[in-house]
Amino acid sequence: MIKTAVELHKFLVQNESFDFRPEGRDLGLYNAIKLELALPPGEFLKAMDENNVSAERYLHALLDAAKPLSQMYLEILAYCEKANFLQSKNGAKVEWSIKSNGDDIDFMIEKFRCYSGVVNTISKFEAAMGDTKNEVMNWLAHDVFAPFNSGLTNTSLNWQNVEMFKILEEARVSYQGCFPNLWQGLNRLYLGGERISSDRAMERMVTDHLGYHAMLKKVKTVFDSRRIENLARDFVQLPFWKFRWQVYEIWGVTKTLVEFEKCGFKLVSSSNGHALAELGQTVILATNLSSEYALVYQPRYTNRTGMSVHPDLVVAENVKVEPAGAAPENVIIEPVDVALIVESKQRVGLTDKHVSEVFDKYSSGVEEDGGQVVIINYDNVSACTAIDESKKKLIQDVHPTGVGESKFVSCLHNSNIFQKLVNEIWYVDISMSMNELIGNKLRGFLELRRAKFEQFGRFNLFGFAEKVDQKLPSNLIGNVEMSNDPEEENWEGKGIRELFKHIKSELSNNPRAKIRVISDIASGTFESLGAGFNFFSEIEFVNPTGTVPSDMHEIWPLKSQVDS
Repeated sequence: MIKTAVELHKFLVQNESFDFRPEGRDLGLYNAIKLELALPPGEFLKAMDENNVSAERYLHALLDAAKPLSQMYLEILAYCEKANFLQSKNGAKVEWSIKSNGDDIDFMIEKFRCYSGVVNTISKFEAAMGDTKNEVMNWLAHDVFAPFNSGLTNTSLNWQNVEMFKILEEARVSYQGCFPNLWQGLNRLYLGGERISSDRAMERMVTDHLGYHAMLKKVKTVFDSRRIENLARDFVQLPFWKFRWQVYEIWGVTKTLVEFEKCGFKLVSSSNGHALAELGQTVILATNLSSEYALVYQPRYTNRTGMSVHPDLVVAENVKVEPAGAAPENVIIEPVDVALIVESKQRVGLTDKHVSEVFDKYSSGVEEDGGQVVIINYDNVSACTAIDESKKKLIQDVHPTGVGESKFVSCLHNSNIFQKLVNEIWYVDISMSMNELIGNKLRGFLELRRAKFEQFGRFNLFGFAEKVDQKLPSNLIGNVEMSNDPEEENWEGKGIRELFKHIKSELSNNPRAKIRVISDIASGTFESLGAGFNFFSEIEFVNPTGTVPSDMHEIWPLKSQVDS
């Protein structure tokens, strides 16, 4: 019977291929578990043994450590639902898979529900035991013994001949350290002290009662000593735990795909229903709709120094598959065409030496002037020097509950290739009410955007009032008189409808365009006057007299601070 954390750990290692060791990649998870269990420094199993950690507490700590992994699994599932990213195993179910060294890693909502079930069961464990114990005590007092005026029972009796009490005694031994207050009534009347004699007649009063079998079934369900064993067995077989670091790699790829969709990349269709990604195999995952760039998973090519490189993900131009029609692993990539490398790591023992070696190797595998290398690490390694340079970045603590996730997304958005491919269209209200709001700061801001993007043909600026005209930032001025009267020729509603016709036309040609409309008119007014145009989610409305985006606070600092 499993009672302690050490027993549970050894059981899982011996019977469930519990591949969880403090060396290497799992050290960070071990540290999180030791923190949760308030264990002192030292060898893990020895610390748990000396601190009498129960099996239940250990499993609870494992589940907490797995929260980021479960969230990554859920995010991959969400992406699979909208894109044929992994192989669909069953069209009628939310179910996908990917191969890793011959093993199938399954992605299905039922697996996540299994995890949720284990978590909920553990969190409700003490409450369920307390409720069941009280139900047993009330049943004995009011249904079994009271009708015979026997009181509760003779406290000197040994009740171990009754299966229900035998189970309760085993559970008390297992969980006394976890829930000491739970057993008080049972200790006093049925389980504690010197229990030598037995009374078969009283035992039969319990076992022959009509309600006994229902009560026994409930006690077995809640107090069965195999409960923790079975829950732990279910947990360690979950894909996001069993294949945790493979799932982390897939999650990093998924995050990159999601973000690069915003600058025109589209997932390649799978012609045979097989997974686009297979761990360790080269494949073209996505291509850009308006350029020759592709997002390639696990490519193998030679860097500028002649070394073979095998990064997780690259964004590269002029990717070729030779001979034509050959398998994707025959892709040919030249370093001069590689704009970005994204590499995932899972190391608490990450060192400056290792990071430097990876950067040196991969920096020679990207284009010399604008190429960039991004390394993300699951854990936060305080001993490792932070790297945040234009051509190379190390981002740590990157996972759904870590501070590095938003930094990673921001890094992708600010990468040279993302900025090169993003398509910006600005519309500025040039009616008279905007005269004081359109100043040199706004013109200068838009001029910087134009200079940054125009060389790629991906920046457009329009002024709107009665009509929509293309503008240069230097020509922006609020000088068009508009009317609030729908009967007037210069009614502002007419101008807004012209604006939306223009936006609709632009979006038909540039469906991935990032559109901002700057106006002191409330966004709700735009929506009411733009009835029939179903693209408001594609537009960011900026009202200088209200809340403005953080990247424009320098232009309207006081108003944005006051109104937000």
